[in-house]
Amino acid sequence: MKKLLFFLILLLHIKVVVAQTNFDSFYVGTHRLTLQWLDKAASGKAVVTKNAKGQLEIKGEQRKGEKDFLTIEGIITPLGEREFSFSGTIITCANYINNGQPCEKKGNYTFKATGKRKFWRLQQMDNCEGNSVVDYVDVFLLKM
Repeated sequence: MKKLLFFLILLLHIKVVVAQTNFDSFYVGTHRLTLQWLDKAASGKAVVTKNAKGQLEIKGEQRKGEKDFLTIEGIITPLGEREFSFSGTIITCANYINNGQPCEKKGNYTFKATGKRKFWRLQQMDNCEGNSVVDYVDVFLLKM
C-alpha cells in the first residue's frame, strides 16, 4: 500500500513538472496587457519570467495619465495553453469607477482564453464598486 501511494504521489509530481516545463516557452516573454477602461491602443505590458524556484512570475502595468492604471504581480501556473491560475495582486483604477479609488484584488484567480480569443481574461471580473461593474483584465497570448 505504501509503495502504491508513493508511486501515485511521484506520478502526480512528474505530471505537474512536465506540464509546467512544456508550457514555459508559451508563457515566458513580454505580453500585451489591457484593462477595458483604459486606452486599448496604448496597451500596457506584462513580463513573464522564470524565477530561481522554477515558478513563472508575472509583473506588468498599463497606465492612462496619472490616475488610471492596471497593475499585476504574482505567480502563474499554466493549466494548458489557454488557461492559467494566478496567485498575487491585481490593482485596477479608473477615475470614474469606485469613486476613483483603486480596486485591489489579492489572492488566487483564473485567467482563460475562451473561444477564438487571443488573450487570457481574468475570470473573477467584479470591480470593488459592485453594481454589476466588471473589470476585463486581459493578458495577450504570445503565440497566436
